[in-house]
Amino acid sequence: MTVLVTGATGNVGRHLVAQLLDAGHRVRALTRDPSKAALPPGAEVVGGNLTDAPGLARAFDGVTAAHLINFNGEDYSLLANGPEITDLAREAGVRRVTVLKGSPDKSPLEQAVEASGLAWTHLGPVEFMCNALEWTASVRDEGVVREAFPEARSAMVHEADIAAVAAAPPAPSSSGCASTRPPSEPDPADPADRVPLGDLWCRPPPRLPRGARTASPRTAPPTTPRSDCAQE
Repeated sequence: MTVLVTGATGNVGRHLVAQLLDAGHRVRALTRDPSKAALPPGAEVVGGNLTDAPGLARAFDGVTAAHLINFNGEDYSLLANGPEITDLAREAGVRRVTVLKGSPDKSPLEQAVEASGLAWTHLGPVEFMCNALEWTASVRDEGVVREAFPEARSAMVHEADIAAVAAAPPAPSSSGCASTRPPSEPDPADPADRVPLGDLWCRPPPRLPRGARTASPRTAPPTTPRSDCAQE
């Protein structure tokens, strides 16, 4: 089976390419700049952009399954050409599609996939684990975690777990599947709950500034899933 992975150089895409290759699949990896892809040996790297559907014919040729991201990797705006992409997929013989969501709203791509007759799975993680890397500078320089929303609770999921769901075969009788979560659903936690985990890899362990747990944010915390580090 040949699987097309879009967003292949992103944090989920890289894990997915590696997992599919390990499982013995042929992988075609789509990226805007193949010269910078640095993907594992065995991946067929092709250039292209999901915003340019007519230019994706080569990427879909001979593919039987595809992993799509529903946003533009350049500016994270939702793709508006979902019907064009799903038409290409069907014409190429694609039978199964997974879609990584970058927003809680249902995008034109997701709507087109659901109406396409293809077997589909939408992946809707709340927050990528790699977003914790935003703390790197303050932990390194001050030993302190600086967080704009210290009381905002979120369920963080490792990118490899998201990729594992995308790589898993669908149920034999399924023709469609609602939004699917990664295999181990984490309990929501706020930054103060997560900071003690830094003791596992930081010496001295990081800390929140005094009073941060009870500080009242001046603005409301984000209400959309944070998948900031998902890049194409």
